[in-house]
Amino acid sequence: MRLPASIVILALGIGAVAGLGLTVTGLQLGIIAWPIALGVGLVLAGSILLGYAAMDAVRELVKQIAIWLAVVTLLPLVVWYTTSAFSPPPDSKEYAKATARIDEQLRDARSEGEKAKLRQEKDRLDQENEEAQRVYYRDMFWVAYPVGLLALIVGTFFPVQAVGSGLMFGGLSSLAVGCYAYWDRMGDWLRLGSLAVAFVTVLALGTWRFGKKAN
Repeated sequence: MRLPASIVILALGIGAVAGLGLTVTGLQLGIIAWPIALGVGLVLAGSILLGYAAMDAVRELVKQIAIWLAVVTLLPLVVWYTTSAFSPPPDSKEYAKATARIDEQLRDARSEGEKAKLRQEKDRLDQENEEAQRVYYRDMFWVAYPVGLLALIVGTFFPVQAVGSGLMFGGLSSLAVGCYAYWDRMGDWLRLGSLAVAFVTVLALGTWRFGKKAN
């Protein structure tokens, strides 16, 4: 409260100077000059305090938005790199180099037997890369999906609004990342089950958290 108090003192001081100025300039106000100056000082102090309070509210809002955005951004990244730490993704650069070498050898190959052998080698590389991607995105799904659900549940009841809403949106982002990455490689029942569990969880959380307020 030191800053608002200093603002009030400064504004009243300005009012006092204004009163003195009215007296010195010889305006026919007499003793009324000082109440007028005091009123000017109080109005000025109130205006400055309101502006200060508004700026303080804006600063707090900006901080809350920054916290919310940080949680929303960092949670999916933590999920992604946690998966990568325990289940490294396939080396796309090495795969590209290997296939480029085979393509170059195919262009230079003369016999059909040599070309067929090179095509088989390329098919083998494609299958290995596809299998490595399937394993990696499967692990991504089984990390991102439960973490996303847990963040959604915790965020619904977390008392700090900026953190709670950040966890909810970050959880939804993690769910989306996990499902999107593995979606083409999922079985039909796993797709249905993952969507159904997430949907029922959201309905239950919404009903439990906001049902009483609606009544």
